[in-house]
Amino acid sequence: MENTIKQKSSLSKIITITIITALVIISIFKIELIGKVIFWILAAIVAAVFFKRAAYTILGISLIIGAIYLIVKVFQIGL
Repeated sequence: MENTIKQKSSLSKIITITIITALVIISIFKIELIGKVIFWILAAIVAAVFFKRAAYTILGISLIIGAIYLIVKVFQIGL
């Protein structure tokens, strides 16, 4: 039983790291804004599933970062 629990936690860490890496790659290559927002939401959901205690904090941080990014993009287009 203990081995399966350890495997699940390591798998969740791998999935989380993969999503963070995907976010970084997307940011570097500046793929569509909608794609970035979708990935932020997915990352927040995955984090919420695997780290239930920190779920609201992670979701809040990701939403704030997403909102700041949107504001910056709007001003860049406006200028």
